[in-house]
Amino acid sequence: MMVGIASTITWPDVIGRALDLLTFGGVIEETTFQAACRKADQAVRRPQIIRARPTPGVTIEAIKVAVRARGVAALDEPATRERLSRCDKQAIADIDLWLSKYGITE
Repeated sequence: MMVGIASTITWPDVIGRALDLLTFGGVIEETTFQAACRKADQAVRRPQIIRARPTPGVTIEAIKVAVRARGVAALDEPATRERLSRCDKQAIADIDLWLSKYGITE
């Protein structure tokens, strides 16, 4: 069951990607106005949607698993740093609290 994938895809995204394929393939031509509208929509809509959601629990758990498996050095690994960059303030506070309980203070 693809609930996670289906819940993140919206009709405007599907239509936008279909138009991208048609435009890229040369089937239709995108006007300057359409291109400007698409660029404006992407600039405004996406950051608000991404920032409005709390950090998924699996992201926090992945950070914890890395630290349990490889110790504090895991916090400097590129994958862990990327996960940390996607965390909101509450998630960072939760991870910080967990680290202090785990005995890691820096």
